[in-house]
Amino acid sequence: TRKEIYEVFSAAGIDPGDNRGSHLLRAFGGEGEVVQGPRRGAQEIFLRVDALGVEQFEPSDPFAELAARYVAGHGPVGVADLMAWSALSKSQALKAFGSIDAVQVEAAGQLMWMPHWHRDVSAEDIQHALELRLGLPAFDEYLLGYANKDLVLPPHLRGDILTPNGLSWPWVMQGGVAVASLRGT
Repeated sequence: TRKEIYEVFSAAGIDPGDNRGSHLLRAFGGEGEVVQGPRRGAQEIFLRVDALGVEQFEPSDPFAELAARYVAGHGPVGVADLMAWSALSKSQALKAFGSIDAVQVEAAGQLMWMPHWHRDVSAEDIQHALELRLGLPAFDEYLLGYANKDLVLPPHLRGDILTPNGLSWPWVMQGGVAVASLRGT
């Protein structure tokens, strides 16, 4: 738990007060040493990555692996999308996209990449997806996974769903676009 980790910090001579504990946890998470696990009641749980019991994978080309996984989960996507999602530079994103096996398409005047299985999506599949009305949580990938939010988020709802500094609130999607904010509910 957070309390137990702070006790470990204290025993090592590091006072976790004044937000040092939370900053250290964030730093260890950023370094890939610690992940947040399932809650134990109301307590947050943190786990060392090497204690998860899963094989750690070190790809030969981490940027290409990142791009391939991003395309598989988000495609079709463009260079700006990968840059915004991953903080890669433009040259890194272009190199990563050039190293993966994906379908390239041109849409809205830009080159985009999508997984091969997208070619098998039928018109009926698309129609079914567009008929869905879904309540989505704050910080949902459908909204935050892309650089340009304009296709998903109409201007009149933007301030109630996503702030300029990146805070977001739960929202309702229908027809592939935001139709309502659930802010304050």
